[in-house]
Amino acid sequence: MKSNQSILIVIIACILVFNACKKNNTKAAPKAPEKEEEVTGPVGDPVTLSPFEIGAYLPYWGIANYQKYGYKDLTTLYIIATISKASVMSNKGLIFADDDAAATAYNQPDLTAMLKFIRQESPGIKVILSLSDMHTTSANRAESLTLFNAANRGKTIQYIMKNYVDKFGFDGVDIDIEDESLSGLGAQYSPFIKDLAASLHNAPARGKRKLCMVALNVYDFTKNVTQDVYNNVDLIGVMDYGQEKMDALKPGTPRDLMREGNDWSAKIEKSKLAFGLGFWSTHFSTDGQHAGDGWDYAKVLSTAQADTTFVPYLTTYYNNIQKPGYTLRYNGLYETRRKAEYLKKNGFKGVFGWDITKDVTDPDYTRYALLSLLKDWNENPAKYPPIVGVTLQDYYSSTQNIDGKFHDLSASSDNWVGVYELKTGLSTGYSQYLPTATSGNFTIPSTLVQSLTANKLYILRFYNGANGIGTTLLGTSHPFYKQ
Repeated sequence: MKSNQSILIVIIACILVFNACKKNNTKAAPKAPEKEEEVTGPVGDPVTLSPFEIGAYLPYWGIANYQKYGYKDLTTLYIIATISKASVMSNKGLIFADDDAAATAYNQPDLTAMLKFIRQESPGIKVILSLSDMHTTSANRAESLTLFNAANRGKTIQYIMKNYVDKFGFDGVDIDIEDESLSGLGAQYSPFIKDLAASLHNAPARGKRKLCMVALNVYDFTKNVTQDVYNNVDLIGVMDYGQEKMDALKPGTPRDLMREGNDWSAKIEKSKLAFGLGFWSTHFSTDGQHAGDGWDYAKVLSTAQADTTFVPYLTTYYNNIQKPGYTLRYNGLYETRRKAEYLKKNGFKGVFGWDITKDVTDPDYTRYALLSLLKDWNENPAKYPPIVGVTLQDYYSSTQNIDGKFHDLSASSDNWVGVYELKTGLSTGYSQYLPTATSGNFTIPSTLVQSLTANKLYILRFYNGANGIGTTLLGTSHPFYKQ
Protein backbone atom coordinates (compact mmCIF):
# COMPACT_ATOMS: atom_id res chain seq x y z
CA MET A 1 0.00 0.00 0.00
CA LYS A 2 2.82 2.33 0.94
CA SER A 3 4.62 1.36 -2.25
CA ASN A 4 1.51 2.14 -4.33
CA GLN A 5 1.13 5.52 -2.62
CA SER A 6 4.76 6.36 -3.45
CA ILE A 7 4.20 5.51 -7.09
CA LEU A 8 1.05 7.65 -7.17
CA ILE A 9 2.92 10.60 -5.67
CA VAL A 10 5.69 10.28 -8.27
CA ILE A 11 3.15 10.18 -11.11
CA ILE A 12 1.37 13.31 -9.84
CA ALA A 13 4.68 15.13 -9.47
CA CYS A 14 5.67 14.25 -13.03
CA ILE A 15 2.37 15.54 -14.34
CA LEU A 16 2.83 18.82 -12.50
CA VAL A 17 6.39 19.21 -13.78
CA PHE A 18 5.26 18.41 -17.35
CA ASN A 19 2.48 20.98 -17.21
CA ALA A 20 4.79 23.58 -15.77
CA CYS A 21 7.32 22.99 -18.55
CA LYS A 22 4.58 23.10 -21.19
CA LYS A 23 3.28 26.37 -19.78
CA ASN A 24 6.71 27.98 -19.75
CA ASN A 25 7.44 26.92 -23.32
CA THR A 26 4.11 28.13 -24.80
CA LYS A 27 4.35 31.39 -26.78
CA ALA A 28 2.00 34.19 -25.68
CA ALA A 29 -1.04 34.62 -27.91
CA PRO A 30 -1.00 37.80 -30.03
CA LYS A 31 -2.62 40.71 -28.28
CA ALA A 32 -5.99 41.55 -29.74
CA PRO A 33 -6.29 45.08 -31.08
CA GLU A 34 -7.88 47.48 -28.68
CA LYS A 35 -11.53 48.06 -29.40
CA GLU A 36 -13.10 51.47 -29.14
CA GLU A 37 -15.30 51.97 -26.14
CA GLU A 38 -18.80 52.52 -27.46
CA VAL A 39 -21.08 55.12 -25.94
CA THR A 40 -24.31 54.24 -24.27
CA GLY A 41 -27.67 55.56 -25.31
CA PRO A 42 -29.11 56.27 -28.75
CA VAL A 43 -26.94 57.24 -31.71
CA GLY A 44 -27.58 60.76 -33.01
CA ASP A 45 -28.07 61.98 -36.55
CA PRO A 46 -24.92 61.71 -38.68
CA VAL A 47 -22.85 64.76 -39.52
CA THR A 48 -23.36 65.42 -43.22
CA LEU A 49 -21.96 67.73 -45.84
CA SER A 50 -24.01 70.74 -46.89
CA PRO A 51 -25.48 70.86 -50.42
CA PHE A 52 -22.71 73.35 -51.26
CA GLU A 53 -19.90 73.77 -48.75
CA ILE A 54 -18.58 77.20 -47.79
CA GLY A 55 -15.68 76.59 -45.45
CA ALA A 56 -12.73 78.47 -44.01
CA TYR A 57 -9.68 77.70 -41.90
CA LEU A 58 -8.93 79.26 -38.52
CA PRO A 59 -5.14 78.99 -38.03
CA TYR A 60 -3.23 79.42 -34.79
CA TRP A 61 -2.67 83.16 -35.32
CA GLY A 62 -6.43 83.74 -35.23
CA ILE A 63 -7.21 81.78 -32.08
CA ALA A 64 -6.43 84.59 -29.61
CA ASN A 65 -9.11 86.74 -31.27
CA TYR A 66 -11.47 84.00 -32.42
CA GLN A 67 -14.58 85.98 -31.40
CA LYS A 68 -14.15 88.53 -34.23
CA TYR A 69 -14.64 86.30 -37.29
CA GLY A 70 -17.65 85.66 -39.51
CA TYR A 71 -18.72 82.14 -38.58
CA LYS A 72 -22.33 82.88 -39.52
CA ASP A 73 -21.26 82.86 -43.16
CA LEU A 74 -19.85 79.33 -43.05
CA THR A 75 -21.16 75.81 -43.34
CA THR A 76 -17.84 74.46 -42.03
CA LEU A 77 -14.97 75.82 -39.95
CA TYR A 78 -11.57 74.08 -39.81
CA ILE A 79 -9.58 74.78 -36.63
CA ILE A 80 -5.99 73.95 -37.46
CA ALA A 81 -3.42 72.48 -35.08
CA THR A 82 -0.11 70.65 -35.41
CA ILE A 83 0.34 67.09 -34.18
CA SER A 84 3.73 66.01 -32.85
CA LYS A 85 5.15 62.80 -31.48
CA ALA A 86 5.02 64.28 -27.99
CA SER A 87 1.35 65.11 -28.48
CA VAL A 88 0.48 61.43 -28.56
CA MET A 89 3.34 59.53 -26.93
CA SER A 90 3.75 61.93 -24.00
CA ASN A 91 0.11 63.09 -23.94
CA LYS A 92 1.19 66.72 -24.19
CA GLY A 93 -1.63 67.87 -26.43
CA LEU A 94 -1.74 69.33 -29.92
CA ILE A 95 0.22 72.46 -30.83
CA PHE A 96 -1.90 75.58 -31.37
CA ALA A 97 1.11 77.80 -32.01
CA ASP A 98 3.88 78.59 -34.48
CA ASP A 99 7.06 77.44 -32.76
CA ASP A 100 6.86 73.84 -31.54
CA ALA A 101 10.18 74.25 -29.74
CA ALA A 102 8.89 77.04 -27.49
CA ALA A 103 8.10 76.34 -23.84
CA THR A 104 4.51 77.43 -24.44
CA ALA A 105 4.04 75.34 -27.61
CA TYR A 106 1.70 72.85 -25.94
CA ASN A 107 -0.47 75.36 -24.10
CA GLN A 108 -4.05 74.44 -24.94
CA PRO A 109 -6.72 77.01 -25.83
CA ASP A 110 -10.09 76.80 -24.14
CA LEU A 111 -11.71 74.71 -26.86
CA THR A 112 -14.90 74.22 -24.88
CA ALA A 113 -15.54 77.96 -24.75
CA MET A 114 -14.39 78.45 -28.33
CA LEU A 115 -16.69 75.82 -29.84
CA LYS A 116 -19.59 77.01 -27.71
CA PHE A 117 -19.14 80.57 -28.98
CA ILE A 118 -18.79 79.50 -32.61
CA ARG A 119 -21.92 77.35 -32.49
CA GLN A 120 -23.91 80.10 -30.82
CA GLU A 121 -22.82 82.47 -33.59
CA SER A 122 -23.65 79.95 -36.30
CA PRO A 123 -26.11 77.22 -35.28
CA GLY A 124 -25.65 74.18 -37.47
CA ILE A 125 -22.05 74.94 -38.41
CA LYS A 126 -19.70 71.95 -38.63
CA VAL A 127 -16.47 72.45 -36.67
CA ILE A 128 -13.62 70.25 -37.90
CA LEU A 129 -10.27 69.59 -36.22
CA SER A 130 -7.61 70.05 -38.90
CA LEU A 131 -4.26 68.41 -38.21
CA SER A 132 -1.23 69.77 -40.03
CA ASP A 133 2.50 69.21 -40.23
CA MET A 134 3.61 72.85 -39.84
CA HIS A 135 6.73 72.13 -37.79
CA THR A 136 9.70 74.45 -37.53
CA THR A 137 12.35 71.80 -38.30
CA SER A 138 12.55 68.83 -40.65
CA ALA A 139 13.69 66.68 -37.70
CA ASN A 140 10.46 67.42 -35.81
CA ARG A 141 8.47 66.73 -38.96
CA ALA A 142 10.14 63.36 -39.48
CA GLU A 143 9.56 62.49 -35.83
CA SER A 144 5.87 63.28 -36.10
CA LEU A 145 5.47 61.16 -39.20
CA THR A 146 6.17 58.06 -37.11
CA LEU A 147 2.70 58.55 -35.60
CA PHE A 148 1.16 57.43 -38.87
CA ASN A 149 3.01 54.13 -39.37
CA ALA A 150 1.49 50.71 -38.80
CA ALA A 151 2.89 50.42 -35.26
CA ASN A 152 1.51 53.75 -34.04
CA ARG A 153 -1.49 54.77 -36.13
CA GLY A 154 -4.02 52.93 -33.95
CA LYS A 155 -2.73 54.70 -30.85
CA THR A 156 -2.66 58.02 -32.73
CA ILE A 157 -6.24 57.70 -33.93
CA GLN A 158 -7.50 56.71 -30.48
CA TYR A 159 -5.65 59.68 -28.98
CA ILE A 160 -7.31 62.09 -31.43
CA MET A 161 -10.74 60.58 -30.80
CA LYS A 162 -10.54 60.46 -27.02
CA ASN A 163 -8.77 63.75 -26.34
CA TYR A 164 -10.33 65.98 -29.01
CA VAL A 165 -13.14 64.60 -31.14
CA ASP A 166 -15.09 62.98 -28.32
CA LYS A 167 -14.05 65.34 -25.53
CA PHE A 168 -14.87 68.60 -27.32
CA GLY A 169 -17.47 67.42 -29.81
CA PHE A 170 -15.66 68.15 -33.07
CA ASP A 171 -17.72 67.14 -36.08
CA GLY A 172 -14.83 65.49 -37.86
CA VAL A 173 -11.12 65.53 -38.62
CA ASP A 174 -9.25 67.00 -41.57
CA ILE A 175 -5.71 65.79 -42.32
CA ASP A 176 -3.80 68.70 -43.86
CA ILE A 177 -0.59 66.95 -44.85
CA GLU A 178 0.93 67.48 -48.28
CA ASP A 179 4.17 68.14 -50.16
CA GLU A 180 7.34 66.77 -48.50
CA SER A 181 5.45 65.37 -45.52
CA LEU A 182 3.16 63.40 -47.81
CA SER A 183 6.27 62.04 -49.53
CA GLY A 184 7.75 61.24 -46.12
CA LEU A 185 4.68 59.28 -45.10
CA GLY A 186 4.85 57.27 -48.29
CA ALA A 187 2.73 54.14 -48.21
CA GLN A 188 1.61 54.87 -44.63
CA TYR A 189 -0.65 57.76 -45.66
CA SER A 190 -3.52 55.85 -47.24
CA PRO A 191 -3.88 53.16 -44.52
CA PHE A 192 -3.94 55.89 -41.90
CA ILE A 193 -6.71 57.76 -43.70
CA LYS A 194 -8.68 54.53 -44.15
CA ASP A 195 -8.43 53.68 -40.43
CA LEU A 196 -9.17 57.27 -39.38
CA ALA A 197 -12.29 57.28 -41.54
CA ALA A 198 -13.43 53.98 -40.03
CA SER A 199 -13.11 55.45 -36.54
CA LEU A 200 -14.91 58.68 -37.43
CA HIS A 201 -17.66 56.81 -39.23
CA ASN A 202 -18.19 54.50 -36.24
CA ALA A 203 -21.47 55.97 -34.99
CA PRO A 204 -21.73 53.91 -31.77
CA ALA A 205 -18.21 54.93 -30.75
CA ARG A 206 -18.59 58.60 -31.68
CA GLY A 207 -22.25 59.04 -30.75
CA LYS A 208 -22.93 59.86 -34.40
CA ARG A 209 -21.17 59.33 -37.71
CA LYS A 210 -18.59 62.08 -38.18
CA LEU A 211 -16.65 63.37 -41.18
CA CYS A 212 -13.21 62.41 -42.44
CA MET A 213 -11.59 65.03 -44.68
CA VAL A 214 -8.18 65.64 -46.19
CA ALA A 215 -6.52 68.71 -47.72
CA LEU A 216 -4.16 68.13 -50.64
CA ASN A 217 -2.27 70.28 -53.08
CA VAL A 218 -3.45 70.60 -56.64
CA TYR A 219 -0.62 68.36 -57.86
CA ASP A 220 -0.80 65.64 -55.16
CA PHE A 221 -1.52 62.80 -57.58
CA THR A 222 1.11 60.60 -55.99
CA LYS A 223 1.09 56.86 -55.56
CA ASN A 224 0.72 57.51 -51.82
CA VAL A 225 -2.84 58.80 -52.33
CA THR A 226 -4.52 55.55 -53.28
CA GLN A 227 -8.08 54.43 -53.92
CA ASP A 228 -8.41 53.77 -50.18
CA VAL A 229 -8.31 57.53 -49.64
CA TYR A 230 -10.78 58.28 -52.44
CA ASN A 231 -13.20 55.60 -51.22
CA ASN A 232 -13.16 56.47 -47.52
CA VAL A 233 -12.92 60.24 -47.20
CA ASP A 234 -16.03 62.40 -47.15
CA LEU A 235 -14.33 65.41 -48.74
CA ILE A 236 -11.02 66.36 -50.33
CA GLY A 237 -10.09 70.02 -50.11
CA VAL A 238 -7.95 70.85 -53.15
CA MET A 239 -5.76 73.87 -52.40
CA ASP A 240 -6.11 75.84 -55.61
CA TYR A 241 -5.81 79.40 -54.23
CA GLY A 242 -5.42 80.93 -57.72
CA GLN A 243 -5.54 84.74 -57.59
CA GLU A 244 -6.20 85.57 -61.22
CA LYS A 245 -9.30 85.57 -63.41
CA MET A 246 -9.90 81.91 -64.13
CA ASP A 247 -11.39 82.68 -67.56
CA ALA A 248 -8.41 84.77 -68.69
CA LEU A 249 -5.54 82.41 -67.87
CA LYS A 250 -2.93 81.53 -70.45
CA PRO A 251 -2.46 77.79 -71.18
CA GLY A 252 -0.19 76.17 -68.63
CA THR A 253 -0.75 78.79 -65.93
CA PRO A 254 -0.49 77.25 -62.43
CA ARG A 255 -3.60 77.17 -60.27
CA ASP A 256 -5.98 76.68 -63.18
CA LEU A 257 -9.27 75.77 -61.50
CA MET A 258 -10.87 74.30 -64.62
CA ARG A 259 -7.93 72.05 -65.35
CA GLU A 260 -7.64 70.99 -61.71
CA GLY A 261 -11.33 70.22 -61.51
CA ASN A 262 -11.07 67.97 -64.55
CA ASP A 263 -7.94 66.23 -63.24
CA TRP A 264 -9.34 65.55 -59.78
CA SER A 265 -12.80 64.49 -60.93
CA ALA A 266 -11.17 61.81 -63.08
CA LYS A 267 -10.03 60.17 -59.82
CA ILE A 268 -12.87 60.84 -57.39
CA GLU A 269 -16.51 61.86 -57.70
CA LYS A 270 -17.19 65.60 -57.78
CA SER A 271 -19.43 65.30 -54.70
CA LYS A 272 -16.25 64.73 -52.67
CA LEU A 273 -14.30 67.72 -53.97
CA ALA A 274 -14.07 71.30 -52.69
CA PHE A 275 -11.55 73.88 -53.88
CA GLY A 276 -9.61 76.56 -52.04
CA LEU A 277 -9.90 80.32 -52.49
CA GLY A 278 -6.91 82.47 -51.57
CA PHE A 279 -7.85 85.45 -49.40
CA TRP A 280 -4.54 87.24 -49.85
CA SER A 281 -2.89 89.22 -52.64
CA THR A 282 0.19 88.50 -54.72
CA HIS A 283 2.71 90.92 -56.22
CA PHE A 284 3.37 90.71 -59.95
CA SER A 285 6.12 92.46 -61.89
CA THR A 286 5.48 94.39 -65.10
CA ASP A 287 6.32 91.30 -67.17
CA GLY A 288 3.78 89.20 -65.26
CA GLN A 289 6.17 87.29 -62.99
CA HIS A 290 5.15 86.35 -59.45
CA ALA A 291 7.03 88.61 -57.02
CA GLY A 292 5.93 87.35 -53.59
CA ASP A 293 2.81 87.42 -51.47
CA GLY A 294 1.17 90.72 -50.64
CA TRP A 295 -1.23 91.92 -47.98
CA ASP A 296 -4.35 90.06 -46.94
CA TYR A 297 -7.51 91.00 -48.80
CA ALA A 298 -8.81 92.86 -45.72
CA LYS A 299 -5.62 94.89 -45.39
CA VAL A 300 -5.60 95.86 -49.06
CA LEU A 301 -9.07 97.36 -48.58
CA SER A 302 -8.42 99.14 -45.31
CA THR A 303 -5.03 100.51 -46.38
CA ALA A 304 -6.16 101.77 -49.78
CA GLN A 305 -9.12 103.66 -48.33
CA ALA A 306 -9.28 106.21 -51.12
CA ASP A 307 -9.61 103.39 -53.65
CA THR A 308 -12.11 101.21 -51.78
CA THR A 309 -14.88 102.25 -54.17
CA PHE A 310 -13.37 100.04 -56.85
CA VAL A 311 -10.69 97.72 -55.36
CA PRO A 312 -13.10 95.03 -54.00
CA TYR A 313 -14.80 94.65 -57.40
CA LEU A 314 -11.60 94.00 -59.34
CA THR A 315 -8.83 91.39 -59.35
CA THR A 316 -5.89 93.75 -59.98
CA TYR A 317 -4.73 96.81 -58.06
CA TYR A 318 -2.18 99.03 -59.76
CA ASN A 319 -1.69 101.60 -56.99
CA ASN A 320 0.39 99.20 -54.92
CA ILE A 321 1.24 101.07 -51.72
CA GLN A 322 3.08 98.10 -50.24
CA LYS A 323 5.41 97.52 -53.21
CA PRO A 324 5.39 100.45 -55.66
CA GLY A 325 5.99 99.48 -59.28
CA TYR A 326 4.24 96.11 -58.89
CA THR A 327 0.60 95.21 -59.31
CA LEU A 328 -1.40 93.29 -56.74
CA ARG A 329 -3.66 90.46 -57.84
CA TYR A 330 -6.31 88.99 -55.59
CA ASN A 331 -9.73 87.38 -55.53
CA GLY A 332 -12.20 90.25 -55.30
CA LEU A 333 -15.97 89.99 -54.98
CA TYR A 334 -16.64 89.03 -58.59
CA GLU A 335 -13.79 86.56 -59.09
CA THR A 336 -14.59 84.84 -55.80
CA ARG A 337 -18.17 84.42 -56.95
CA ARG A 338 -17.16 83.34 -60.45
CA LYS A 339 -15.07 80.48 -59.07
CA ALA A 340 -17.86 79.38 -56.76
CA GLU A 341 -20.39 79.59 -59.61
CA TYR A 342 -18.22 77.39 -61.81
CA LEU A 343 -17.82 74.75 -59.11
CA LYS A 344 -21.48 74.69 -58.14
CA LYS A 345 -22.74 74.59 -61.73
CA ASN A 346 -20.39 71.73 -62.56
CA GLY A 347 -21.39 69.56 -59.60
CA PHE A 348 -18.47 70.06 -57.24
CA LYS A 349 -19.13 70.15 -53.51
CA GLY A 350 -17.92 73.57 -52.47
CA VAL A 351 -15.23 76.10 -51.68
CA PHE A 352 -13.11 76.97 -48.68
CA GLY A 353 -11.05 80.02 -47.85
CA TRP A 354 -7.50 80.26 -46.58
CA ASP A 355 -8.05 81.80 -44.21
CA ILE A 356 -10.86 83.40 -42.20
CA THR A 357 -8.50 85.93 -40.57
CA LYS A 358 -7.73 87.43 -44.00
CA ASP A 359 -11.36 88.30 -44.77
CA VAL A 360 -12.91 91.62 -43.76
CA THR A 361 -13.93 92.12 -40.12
CA ASP A 362 -13.74 95.92 -39.82
CA PRO A 363 -17.36 97.20 -39.60
CA ASP A 364 -16.50 99.95 -42.10
CA TYR A 365 -15.70 97.35 -44.76
CA THR A 366 -17.79 94.26 -43.95
CA ARG A 367 -20.01 94.94 -46.97
CA TYR A 368 -17.00 93.77 -49.01
CA ALA A 369 -16.44 90.52 -47.05
CA LEU A 370 -15.87 87.54 -49.33
CA LEU A 371 -17.45 84.92 -47.08
CA SER A 372 -20.55 87.04 -46.55
CA LEU A 373 -20.89 87.41 -50.31
CA LEU A 374 -20.59 83.66 -50.83
CA LYS A 375 -23.27 82.90 -48.26
CA ASP A 376 -25.72 85.41 -49.74
CA TRP A 377 -25.04 84.22 -53.30
CA ASN A 378 -25.48 80.60 -52.26
CA GLU A 379 -28.76 81.24 -50.44
CA ASN A 380 -30.18 83.88 -52.81
CA PRO A 381 -28.95 83.01 -56.32
CA ALA A 382 -31.67 85.07 -58.03
CA LYS A 383 -29.97 88.25 -56.78
CA TYR A 384 -26.82 87.49 -58.76
CA PRO A 385 -26.81 87.29 -62.56
CA PRO A 386 -24.22 84.66 -63.51
CA ILE A 387 -20.79 85.81 -64.61
CA VAL A 388 -20.66 84.71 -68.26
CA GLY A 389 -17.97 87.02 -69.59
CA VAL A 390 -14.57 88.39 -68.74
CA THR A 391 -12.42 91.33 -69.76
CA LEU A 392 -8.75 90.44 -69.97
CA GLN A 393 -7.81 93.49 -67.90
CA ASP A 394 -9.30 95.41 -64.99
CA TYR A 395 -8.02 98.85 -66.06
CA TYR A 396 -8.18 100.51 -69.47
CA SER A 397 -6.78 103.70 -70.94
CA SER A 398 -8.40 105.61 -73.79
CA THR A 399 -6.06 104.06 -76.35
CA GLN A 400 -6.87 100.43 -75.52
CA ASN A 401 -9.42 98.07 -76.99
CA ILE A 402 -11.34 95.91 -74.51
CA ASP A 403 -10.61 92.31 -75.38
CA GLY A 404 -12.95 89.81 -73.75
CA LYS A 405 -14.37 86.32 -73.70
CA PHE A 406 -17.83 84.88 -73.12
CA HIS A 407 -18.80 81.39 -71.99
CA ASP A 408 -21.73 79.20 -70.95
CA LEU A 409 -24.26 80.79 -73.31
CA SER A 410 -26.85 79.07 -75.49
CA ALA A 411 -25.68 79.69 -79.04
CA SER A 412 -27.85 82.35 -80.73
CA SER A 413 -27.40 84.99 -83.39
CA ASP A 414 -29.32 87.36 -81.08
CA ASN A 415 -26.82 87.28 -78.20
CA TRP A 416 -25.18 90.65 -77.62
CA VAL A 417 -23.06 92.52 -75.14
CA GLY A 418 -23.40 96.11 -73.92
CA VAL A 419 -21.40 98.44 -71.67
CA TYR A 420 -23.06 99.82 -68.52
CA GLU A 421 -22.14 101.85 -65.47
CA LEU A 422 -21.75 99.47 -62.53
CA LYS A 423 -23.30 101.57 -59.77
CA THR A 424 -26.22 103.18 -61.65
CA GLY A 425 -26.89 100.43 -64.18
CA LEU A 426 -27.19 103.05 -66.94
CA SER A 427 -26.25 102.02 -70.46
CA THR A 428 -23.45 103.84 -72.25
CA GLY A 429 -25.38 103.27 -75.48
CA TYR A 430 -22.83 100.80 -76.84
CA SER A 431 -23.71 97.22 -77.83
CA GLN A 432 -22.51 94.62 -80.29
CA TYR A 433 -23.61 91.13 -81.35
CA LEU A 434 -21.60 88.11 -80.28
CA PRO A 435 -20.54 85.18 -82.44
CA THR A 436 -23.22 82.48 -82.69
CA ALA A 437 -21.55 80.09 -80.24
CA THR A 438 -21.66 78.97 -76.64
CA SER A 439 -18.28 80.58 -75.99
CA GLY A 440 -15.93 82.85 -77.86
CA ASN A 441 -14.09 86.14 -78.05
CA PHE A 442 -15.05 89.75 -78.72
CA THR A 443 -13.37 93.16 -78.94
CA ILE A 444 -14.84 96.51 -77.94
CA PRO A 445 -12.96 99.31 -79.75
CA SER A 446 -10.94 102.00 -77.99
CA THR A 447 -13.33 104.63 -79.35
CA LEU A 448 -15.84 103.39 -76.78
CA VAL A 449 -13.23 103.53 -74.00
CA GLN A 450 -12.47 107.14 -74.95
CA SER A 451 -16.09 108.06 -74.28
CA LEU A 452 -16.12 106.57 -70.77
CA THR A 453 -15.69 108.69 -67.64
CA ALA A 454 -12.36 108.34 -65.88
CA ASN A 455 -12.18 106.85 -62.38
CA LYS A 456 -15.50 105.08 -62.75
CA LEU A 457 -16.46 101.40 -62.73
CA TYR A 458 -18.20 99.84 -65.72
CA ILE A 459 -19.48 96.35 -66.41
CA LEU A 460 -20.49 94.30 -69.44
CA ARG A 461 -24.00 92.89 -69.55
CA PHE A 462 -24.97 90.08 -71.90
CA TYR A 463 -28.48 89.87 -73.36
CA ASN A 464 -30.45 87.92 -75.90
CA GLY A 465 -32.68 89.93 -78.22
CA ALA A 466 -33.00 91.07 -81.80
CA ASN A 467 -31.76 94.48 -82.93
CA GLY A 468 -29.80 95.08 -79.75
CA ILE A 469 -32.95 95.05 -77.65
CA GLY A 470 -33.17 92.28 -75.08
CA THR A 471 -35.23 91.64 -72.02
CA THR A 472 -33.45 88.39 -71.21
CA LEU A 473 -30.33 89.10 -69.16
CA LEU A 474 -27.88 86.25 -69.67
CA GLY A 475 -25.29 87.48 -67.21
CA THR A 476 -22.44 89.92 -66.68
CA SER A 477 -18.68 90.25 -66.73
CA HIS A 478 -16.50 91.42 -63.85
CA PRO A 479 -16.42 95.21 -63.51
CA PHE A 480 -13.57 97.19 -65.08
CA TYR A 481 -12.17 100.68 -64.58
CA LYS A 482 -11.43 103.63 -66.86
CA GLN A 483 -8.13 105.23 -65.88
